[in-house]
Amino acid sequence: MNPLDQPTPLHQQLDQLRESAGLSYQQLADRAGMDVAHVHRISKGSRQPSRDALLCLCIGLACDVDTTNILLSSAKHLPLMNRGAS
Repeated sequence: MNPLDQPTPLHQQLDQLRESAGLSYQQLADRAGMDVAHVHRISKGSRQPSRDALLCLCIGLACDVDTTNILLSSAKHLPLMNRGAS
């Protein structure tokens, strides 16, 4: 089952994806190019990530486009553009 199938808060979705990837907060921070304290605060729900920060986390988690768009939607950010759309 995909951890994003159930309606859960963004911070819980991110933490589930991080754990599923077998990453520590430090490893995710390094992959995302972010400070580990900031990643930890986002993952615990005490900070709402900007769109750019969330995209960096998605890159660090190696999320596909669909998962990235689910996370962006959860954070009330605009989805990625579909270049194939007319």
